[in-house]
Amino acid sequence: MIVSWKIPFSFSYPGDGDCTDYHGITNINANYIENSQIVLDGVSNESFWNEIKIKNGFITIPTANILGNPGDEIIEAKLIFVLNNQYIYIYCEWNDTTSKPSGINIFDGIYFCWNINTPNFTSYYPNDMNTEHMGGGLIDTWGTEFYFGDSHENHSSFVGNDGCIQEDGWHLGEINDIEIGFSYVVDHSYSIEIKRKLITNHEYDVQFYKGKSYLFNIGLFNDGYGIDHTISWVYRLNILSDDYAINNDDDDKSSKNDTQLDIGSIIIIGTISIILIIAIITYYKSKITKNKTNIKNAD
Repeated sequence: MIVSWKIPFSFSYPGDGDCTDYHGITNINANYIENSQIVLDGVSNESFWNEIKIKNGFITIPTANILGNPGDEIIEAKLIFVLNNQYIYIYCEWNDTTSKPSGINIFDGIYFCWNINTPNFTSYYPNDMNTEHMGGGLIDTWGTEFYFGDSHENHSSFVGNDGCIQEDGWHLGEINDIEIGFSYVVDHSYSIEIKRKLITNHEYDVQFYKGKSYLFNIGLFNDGYGIDHTISWVYRLNILSDDYAINNDDDDKSSKNDTQLDIGSIIIIGTISIILIIAIITYYKSKITKNKTNIKNAD
């Protein structure tokens, strides 16, 4: 008899700062729903959320404590990614694993880090929040916090935190493009809906294009803030080119041109083939006629 134990114990530890060499990167395909509309209230009552849950289920992303923080708990977030031709929508829910301390506004929260152009994107930050150890570049951050006494009412919507990390730290003056819907059950769970335009044309925002992939990670605050949070490893969100009409004017023209070239090539090859066949038939006919004439003359 073999006895085994499953112990929920994990840390995000420094090591070489990039553990993707050990576990790889999990791919997530975004769901394209052309006519998707959303009411931002943190409740997944739109029909497309439920259709995706039934068809594909949630994407489960585990997060673990940063080394040195108290606790050994793994907190799992469940997510769905949806796009139409204008917006990206994210639904996310997770359990609140602890009761709030009385009389203290210690809060919970969530954030996303999206790679814009760092050469070596990772969820690990050895010192301050900057990208120097990643080779420089920019990271787009989305997030929000929830705490007692907050103005965010249950089932309400608000502008989230939209920031950008660069080589020397936080970029100041970032424009907030993130809308968030928020729902919770006290000391039990949170659920949020995020809405953002695919293309903002802002230098410090990630831009979502068809046929592209985007590295990201998430973090969860549980009665804490700053470095006191759990983090996930790196994931990759794929926007499949066959499903989308995002910024596709040039691609449509290219596709039409390719189609026209293919048809033209077929016509040219067909014409050459017919000419060759006629030439071969003519040659053999002439050869046969010549042979018959030679035989007749011989007689």
